[in-house]
Amino acid sequence: MLKRHESCIGLSLPAIGRFKLEVWWCPSGFKIKPHVHDNVSIESLFVMGSGSYVCRKPEGELFAEQHKLRALRDFGRSFSIPAGCVHWFEVGKWPLLFINFEWWKSGVKPSSASDDFKEKV
Repeated sequence: MLKRHESCIGLSLPAIGRFKLEVWWCPSGFKIKPHVHDNVSIESLFVMGSGSYVCRKPEGELFAEQHKLRALRDFGRSFSIPAGCVHWFEVGKWPLLFINFEWWKSGVKPSSASDDFKEKV
């Protein structure tokens, strides 16, 4: 149930069919490299912390503008990350806590976004 990606810690709950829920905590100053999740589309819900996030379509066009997250102002804000969308983020002054609502592709056994992580250069 506990997952790790570098210094980030996740709580991965059991899947219900193709749907899965994960809660992630990332320390202040953490930078996650550009990456994709080929087998899962994610709706990421901001709970607390600060940072910035960018997502680009596989063709390179901007899918979501860079979002700057701030503690209380953005509580409950969510971001869509379609499967194959290159995205990255930087955690700001405050540690980041977010919830991933994950929809896994048909025929793929749900695991964890950390297992489906593929770094992009």
